Amino acid sequence: MSIGAVPTDVVDTVGAGDAFMSGTLHALASRGLLGADGRERLRSVDAGTVTEVLRHAAASAALTVARAGADPPDAAELEAALKRI
Repeated sequence: MSIGAVPTDVVDTVGAGDAFMSGTLHALASRGLLGADGRERLRSVDAGTVTEVLRHAAASAALTVARAGADPPDAAELEAALKRI
């Protein structure tokens, strides 16, 4: 499964991978798909959920590379970006 990149003006790529992974974990956690309680649900997620998790992760990385330093977005910035893309 893949999604398109989120268009952004790149300033600094430091932290892009970390932001993608933290965005992934944040999206999974917000859907109750982490930890022992979420393990079974994670095994059976549908393609739509995977797409939304990847979209969340890509938006987090895009916001991070749009500014200098490894400065990932906070929850409000990420939610606003997800509404725009």
